Amino acid sequence: MKRQKKGKSKDVKKVLEIKAHQLVSYHDIQRATNNFDESNLIGEGSSGSVYKGTLSSLTAMAIKVPDLENEQVCKRFDTECEVMRNVRHRNFVPMITTCSSDYIRAFVLRYMPNGSL
Repeated sequence: MKRQKKGKSKDVKKVLEIKAHQLVSYHDIQRATNNFDESNLIGEGSSGSVYKGTLSSLTAMAIKVPDLENEQVCKRFDTECEVMRNVRHRNFVPMITTCSSDYIRAFVLRYMPNGSL
């Protein structure tokens, strides 16, 4: 008979993970970026755009919006989301939450003034 290790079970850890990672809606992202206003655009790349926005917490966030027209980018979204949620490194900008709907996929990251993603 195997002895169970002390600590939280895998199921409990998974529930805590899900609760800690609350999704935001398309309308929240739209409001945070002032309807994706160009004045909030931080940068654009081959896989999408990054906007500066403010969610209800009144804290500036960087909102990375992948280009949904690009099939490869769409396929990578879930994988990238999982990786970004679990990676911890001093040089890595932490992901706050995500948005995933019929209209948009987005990562909400901590905004780093004069920094880069």
